[in-house]
Amino acid sequence: MTAFIVSRLVQTDPLTAYDAWAHADRMREWWWPQWAETTYDLDVQQGGAYEIRSPIDGVAVSGGYTEARPGHVLAFTWLWDGESEADRVTVVFDPVDSATTEMTLVHVAPGRAYNPDYEQGWHDVLERFPASSDA
Repeated sequence: MTAFIVSRLVQTDPLTAYDAWAHADRMREWWWPQWAETTYDLDVQQGGAYEIRSPIDGVAVSGGYTEARPGHVLAFTWLWDGESEADRVTVVFDPVDSATTEMTLVHVAPGRAYNPDYEQGWHDVLERFPASSDA
C-alpha cells in the first residue's frame, strides 16, 4: 500500500480554497493549464462524480466524491484511465488565520507500491494552486 501527504499554505480562506477544487472554471486555471484542451466535468457533492480529461496528452482521471463539506473537507476516489483499482484522496482545509489556509492532501493507494511520480504529480499540481507555498 502507498500513502503520502502533501501540504500547502494558501493565502485565502478555507471556503475560497475549497471552491478552487469545486468549480471547473477555477480548477482550469491551476490543475493542468499546460494542456489547453483539458476538460473538467465536476459534480462536487457527496455521491457526485468527476472526470478530468486531456485528449492532447492522452491522460484522464475520474472518480466519485465520498465527502464534500465546503471549506472543510473534499474526499474522492481517484482512477486513472485504464486502471481497475481506485485510490482515495482527501483534501483538508484548515484555517491558519483569517487570510491563510493550510491545505493538506492525503493520497492512499491500497493496491499499489510507492511510486515517487504520483507524489511529484501532486506537488506539481498544487504548486500551481493560487497563492500556494510549501508548508
